[in-house]
Amino acid sequence: MIQRIQSLYLLIGLIIWSLFFFIPVVIETVPMTVCFALVELLIFVSIFLYGKRELQSKLTILIRVLQLLFYGIIAIYAALGKGPAEATADLHIWLAIPLVSGISIYLAFRGIKHDISLLKAQDRIR
Repeated sequence: MIQRIQSLYLLIGLIIWSLFFFIPVVIETVPMTVCFALVELLIFVSIFLYGKRELQSKLTILIRVLQLLFYGIIAIYAALGKGPAEATADLHIWLAIPLVSGISIYLAFRGIKHDISLLKAQDRIR
């Protein structure tokens, strides 16, 4: 499972993204909860797709888009001042933590693309 560095990056991203679960704001709003759970599930599935690099690459792109959508939902709730997502200093500190998860997912994507290009180069040599 953890044979390549990108699998380790995905695992780090999963662990850090899981920390976001402990914010009550995420659980109390349905769009945030759905987006959070979908990202969590896709990262977990992507870890075990190390043999299918093209699919893993596409999933990491989808994960990044969903993470950006998650931040967009937070911004909309904060701008409208609706629901439990009222802007507080505590929420701003927590918003920095999943950014590390996004960076980790990006590093995994770069590693996957590197593996794909390496395999294509080896196929040309044969």
